[in-house]
Amino acid sequence: MRGRGRQSFALALLALSLLLPLLAGCGESETIAGSTPQATAEAFVEAMQAGEYEKVAKGFDYETYARRENPDWDSIPQSQRNLIVEKLQEDRAGQLQAMAGMMTGEVTVGEVQQQGDTATVNILAGANSVVLGMREIDGEWLVATMAEIT
Repeated sequence: MRGRGRQSFALALLALSLLLPLLAGCGESETIAGSTPQATAEAFVEAMQAGEYEKVAKGFDYETYARRENPDWDSIPQSQRNLIVEKLQEDRAGQLQAMAGMMTGEVTVGEVQQQGDTATVNILAGANSVVLGMREIDGEWLVATMAEIT
């Protein structure tokens, strides 16, 4: 019985060690939103170069945009707001994919200009640049605006 108990314990440990990385998502973030504007800008570039447009799109601030466009945003049921945000993310991912070609060469993240809970950074991509406007929300820096300059 003692040997069987050890064997069961060893099997349980093995199963747990195999499940933990799956439950933790292998440490990969679902979004580019970082703890600093610099981290968000760098994650933006890395994800764009990797073709992870959905990941980039999840790092945008849709709530502020939706409130600005619809003063009744907070009266809309949460399930409908979630659907609206999902649609905005899908649209943004398509826009990001369309500009993917400019992120293929050497890309440089410029110096972040931060004022309180807002920041801007210029990302140079060859002859083009992208200016990201970011906002800190709940400790994460989300992209609020994106302007392509050619």
